[in-house]
Amino acid sequence: MKKNTILMVVASIIVVVILFLLDQGKSAGSKYVGEADGFGGASNPVKVEVSLDGDKKITDIRILSHGETEGIGTAAFDVLPARIVETQYVNVDNMAGASITSAGIKNAVLNALAAGGLDTTAYQKKPEPAAATPASTTEAAGASGTTAVSATAPPTGTATETVGEPTTGADATPAGTTAPVPVEALFDPGHKDAVIDVLVVGGGGAGLTAAIAAAEKGAHVVLLEKMPLLGGNTTYSTGGINAANTELQKEAGITDDSEEIFYEDTMKGGHNKNNPELVKTLTENAKNAVTWLIDRGMDLKEVGMFGGASKKRIHKPTGGKAIGPVLVAALKKKAEELNIDIRLENKVTKLLTINGRVVGAEVDNKGHFYRIFAKSVVMATGGFGANPEMVSQYNPALKGFGSTNSKGITGDGIKLVDEAGGALVDMELIQTHPTVVHNATDMITEGIRGDGAILVNRDGKRFINELQTRDVVSEAILAQPGASAFLIYDQEVNDKAAAYKGYVKFAKQGNTVEELAKNAGIIEAELVNTMKLVAKYAEEKSDPDFQNEKGLVRTLTTAPFYAIEISPAVHHTMGGVKIDTKGEILGKDGKPMAGLFAAGEITGGVHGDNRLGGNAVADIIVFGKIAGESAADYAASISSGTDKAKLEAYLADLNLALKEYNIVVELINDQLRFLLPGGLSFDSGSAVIKEDFKKSLDAISVVLNKYPETLIFVTGYTDNTGSSAGNKKLSEERAASVKEYMITKEVEAGRFYTEGYGELHPIADNATDEGKAQNRRVEIRVLTAY
Repeated sequence: MKKNTILMVVASIIVVVILFLLDQGKSAGSKYVGEADGFGGASNPVKVEVSLDGDKKITDIRILSHGETEGIGTAAFDVLPARIVETQYVNVDNMAGASITSAGIKNAVLNALAAGGLDTTAYQKKPEPAAATPASTTEAAGASGTTAVSATAPPTGTATETVGEPTTGADATPAGTTAPVPVEALFDPGHKDAVIDVLVVGGGGAGLTAAIAAAEKGAHVVLLEKMPLLGGNTTYSTGGINAANTELQKEAGITDDSEEIFYEDTMKGGHNKNNPELVKTLTENAKNAVTWLIDRGMDLKEVGMFGGASKKRIHKPTGGKAIGPVLVAALKKKAEELNIDIRLENKVTKLLTINGRVVGAEVDNKGHFYRIFAKSVVMATGGFGANPEMVSQYNPALKGFGSTNSKGITGDGIKLVDEAGGALVDMELIQTHPTVVHNATDMITEGIRGDGAILVNRDGKRFINELQTRDVVSEAILAQPGASAFLIYDQEVNDKAAAYKGYVKFAKQGNTVEELAKNAGIIEAELVNTMKLVAKYAEEKSDPDFQNEKGLVRTLTTAPFYAIEISPAVHHTMGGVKIDTKGEILGKDGKPMAGLFAAGEITGGVHGDNRLGGNAVADIIVFGKIAGESAADYAASISSGTDKAKLEAYLADLNLALKEYNIVVELINDQLRFLLPGGLSFDSGSAVIKEDFKKSLDAISVVLNKYPETLIFVTGYTDNTGSSAGNKKLSEERAASVKEYMITKEVEAGRFYTEGYGELHPIADNATDEGKAQNRRVEIRVLTAY
C-alpha cells in the first residue's frame, strides 16, 4: 500500500512537471529576439529580446545590441520599451529627437513577436483610454498629481480651469468634494523650492554649460527642458569646436594660428555683419573653453580644418566621432555630479517680470502648471530653425525649405523674451547647411569635405571650392540642375571618421567610378574625367580650377566609391535676442534687463549673416559659461535680502502690526505669506474692498514700505457660486483691487504681481455659508531676496 502511494505521488509530480514544461513550450512564458534597422542601418540594427508571461503579456524588453548615436538615439532605450510594456501597445509615440531609433525599436519588437509565431496585430491595437477621474475627486485634497494648489494653478485660458465647475449655482458642488487644501500645499509649486538662485531654461549645450558654470560658483540651479531628453540641437552637431592658440594645436604642430586670425576669419565669414565685441569675446575665450571642457571630462584630442577657416582650429573627439553626443554626455555627467536639479518635459510658458525685472517663470509640466521664482534667469532655448512659419516670417525666401534642427528648436524662448521686453536682432539672417541628404533632414558634416570629399553636379563636374563658407556653397548647389548635387568620396575618406561610416546608408556605391556614376545617375564620362583631375590636383597639392590655395587633399582612388545626393536645408538662425559681452539680454530701450541672461542660438549678433562651421559649439560653451557665471554673480549680489535676521525682523514687524486685525504672517521657503480673513474682505460677487478690510491693508502697507526691496504677489479667490470663468475673472478683479488700494498707500506699483485662481483653492468647505465666506478672499505673499 505504501509502495503504491509513493508511485502515485511520483506520477503526480511527473504529470505536473510535464504540464509545466508543455506550458513553457508555448509562446507564453517565452523570450523572443528580433531586430530592425535603426540609425545604424542594416549593418548594425537594433536587436531586442522580448519577454512574455503566461498570458502572452509583454513583461520586459531588453536592448541586446545597436548602432545608435549615444545621447540621441540611445535616449529612446530608456523610454520606449517601458511605454510598450506599460500599454501592451507597440506603436507608442516616438521619442522626440530620436524618431529613427524609435521606429527601429518598435519594428524590432514586432519582428520578435512574429518570430514567436504570435499575431502582431494584437499588439498594434491601440488601448482604450482609461476612464476619466471625476473632476470633483481630483480637486479634493491629496489626489495624486492633480491637487489644485495656488502655486501650480494653470494660467488664464487653459482647459483645466473649468475643472470642478458647478452646474447649477451655489450648492451644485456636493458637500465634501472641495475639502480644504493644506496651507503648505498652497505654497508648494510642485517642487520643494520656492526661490532659487539661477533658473536655466533650455537643456542643450548652452543651457548645460550655463547651469554647470553657475553651480560651480555656488548657486542653487534649476534647469528646465521642454523635451523629454537633454541636448537640443547640440546632439546633432557633428563637427567640433573652433579655438585658436590652444595647447592641442601646438601639440599637432599648428603654431601659426592666433585669436586675431580667428577673429578675422569669423568677421569675414559673417560678411562683417557680426557684432565685433561679441566676436572678440568669442575668439578670445574659445581657447579657455576648450580647456574648461577637457577639465570636465570632454574628449577633444584631434584638430582639423573646416569650411571658412584659414587655419586648422576645429577640435574634435578621438576617431572623428560627432562632437554633439560626446559633448552632451560629458556635460550631463558633470551636471549630475553637481546635483543640478534637471527637470525634463517642463516648458516655460511665461517669464515673470515685475517693474522690468525678471523674477522667474511660469512652467507647464505635462499639464501641471507651477511658478518658479529665481534671482536670475538664463535663456538657452535655441533658435527657430524647426519652426517653418517663423523662418518664412523673417526670411520669405526660405519658405518650404527643410530643416536639420531638433524638433524642439521652435523659437519659444525668443518669443518669451520679446514679450518680456527684450530686444531682437538679425532675425532675417538664417543659414542653410549645404550638405543635407536630398529630400530628407539628415546632415552630412562638412568635416567630410575637409577630409577630401568633393562636390559634383549631375553632369559629373565640380562647381565650387568645397571649403568655401556655407552660404557660398549652398548658393552654388541651388544653382545646379535639380537644385541639388552629389558628395563624392572613396573608402579612404569613409574610414577617416566613425561619423562617416554612418552615412553609408544614404549613399549610392560603386566598385569603380563608372559603376558609381551609373548607380547615382551622373554622366559617366564627365565624372571619370573629374576624378582623374582630382587625383592629379591632390598629388600636386593644387586646385587651379577653384583657387583652393591649400589644394585638394586626397586622390580619391580607393574603391569602393560613394555618392550622396545633397541639397541645402535650414540649419542655423543667426538672429535672436540681443545680448552684451556679459551675456545680459538687452531690452528694447537698449539697457540690460535686470536678472535676465542668454547664451547659444537664442542670441543674435555673434555670427553675422553666415556662421562658420565649428563656431556654434564655441558659441554655446563660451557664452554659456559667461551667462551662467554672470547669472550666479547677479544672484549673489542680491542675496542679502535673504539674511535670516533681516527676514525675521520683517516677520516680527508684520505680526506686531497686524495682531489686532487677526492676521498671521508665516515664513515659508523665503516667502512671507498673509492669510487675510475671509468674509471680511468682499461681499459675494463683488470686488469692492470692505471698509474693515481696508484697515488691515493700511497696516500691511506701512510695514511693506519699510522693506522696499521685496516683491508682492496678490492672489484672489472666490467660493464656488456661479461659473468657473466668471469666478476666475472675479478673483482677478479682487487681486487688482487690493493692489490699487495699496498703491494709494504709497506702496510702489512696480513691486506687485497679481493673479486670480477663482474657486480652485478653497480653504473651507463650500457646502456652508460660513465656508463660502472664508473662500471669498485674497492672499498676499512677499518674496525676499530681490
